[in-house]
Amino acid sequence: MFLFVLLLFYTFIIMDILNFNAEEDTPNIIFDPKNNKFEISGNSFPENTSEYYSPILDWLDQYCAKPNKYTKIVFNLDYFNSSSYKCFLELLYKLEKISKEGYQVDIIWCYKENDTEMKNVGKELQEMVDLGVTVKKI
Repeated sequence: MFLFVLLLFYTFIIMDILNFNAEEDTPNIIFDPKNNKFEISGNSFPENTSEYYSPILDWLDQYCAKPNKYTKIVFNLDYFNSSSYKCFLELLYKLEKISKEGYQVDIIWCYKENDTEMKNVGKELQEMVDLGVTVKKI
């Protein structure tokens, strides 16, 4: 846990980049405001989802206090569980707030050609948040 806190401190203070490498049950996450690269990819079904996403949402709070004029976040997920979906919505609601403050925010929701479930989730998000959500086949 100490190493995780130290890594988080290093991410916030020194790097200003959030980078979590994918594992079997957690996604690859890159939030790099300097290069305007925000991406969540892979699988998301951590054992304790709220604990896993808590530092990510905290990082996003700091970003939203001083966001880029334009933010594009790409979701390229293979699988996620319902508790991850809840965290994704929370993330999108935070971005929705800065959008209402005049910042441009675009969401790209990617799905594979035959993955109708992932496509439908993207369509659902288009209706749930007041952001530009593009559902894109890859």
